[in-house]
Amino acid sequence: MAHRADRPATWFVTGASRGLGLALVTHLLRDGQRVAATTRSADRLLDALGELDDLDTSGLLALEVQLTDERSVGEAVDRAHAALGGLDVVVNNAGYGFLGAVEETSDADVQGLLDVQVRGTWNVIRAVLPAMREAGWGRIINISSILGMVTFPG
Repeated sequence: MAHRADRPATWFVTGASRGLGLALVTHLLRDGQRVAATTRSADRLLDALGELDDLDTSGLLALEVQLTDERSVGEAVDRAHAALGGLDVVVNNAGYGFLGAVEETSDADVQGLLDVQVRGTWNVIRAVLPAMREAGWGRIINISSILGMVTFPG
C-alpha cells in the first residue's frame, strides 16, 4: 500500500525548485497531496509556485536542505514527519548535469557530482527507511538522467 486510505498521500521530493521536481510538486499539490519539498533555496521554490495563480500551497512544506549533509537531511525528514504525520512516497530527484571532457574534469568536480547524486540520495534513503519499515508502507523512487545509461561522444 502506498499510503493510508484515511488521508492523501504525503510526499517528500528532493530537488523541488526547478525542472522535473517543480513539475512533480505542482502536480501533487493540484491533486490535493501533501508535499515536503526540499531545495537549496526555499525562496526560489516559493517564487516558482507563486507564479501559478490557481495553486493551493496549503499542503506544502518547503524545506531548505543540504543533501550532502546527513544531519540536514535527518532534520528535514524529522520536520516533515512532525508537520505532515509521516511520509508515504519519497522521490530522490535532486541532481545536476556536468558536461566536460574527462581530462578537463577536476577531482573537486567529480566529488561534488557524486556527493549530491550518490551520497545525497543515500542520506535521504537512510533517513526515511526506519519510519517506513515501522509503518509497514512507503515507496522510494530514485530518478536518474538517461545519461546514466547512455553516453554521447565528446
